[in-house]
Amino acid sequence: MRFVLALLLCFPVGLLAQLSMNDDFNDGDFTANPAWSGNTFDFEVLAGELHLNNPTPASNETSYLSTPSNILDNGNWQFYFRFEQNPSSSNYGRGYLASDQADLKGAL
Repeated sequence: MRFVLALLLCFPVGLLAQLSMNDDFNDGDFTANPAWSGNTFDFEVLAGELHLNNPTPASNETSYLSTPSNILDNGNWQFYFRFEQNPSSSNYGRGYLASDQADLKGAL
């Protein structure tokens, strides 16, 4: 009986663990756990932070990363953005919480 009770108490915790995603980039790698895809050559991880590293972009170039997720309901979304230049109509940031496409360059 104790085994069944312990199993029932652990089930919701195990279910929640499967429904979570966290990446603070402290491992220095955005290619695994979770795997981010997109313009991976335009990004790097320095001191636990993801940085855009595209010093000479084309005037119409878009750099992005995306990762698949099945978690949309009851989520806690936290982002930290820092721009070290003045944004303009051609140089700005954009973030998407969810998309039905992994390629974020086209029409969404």
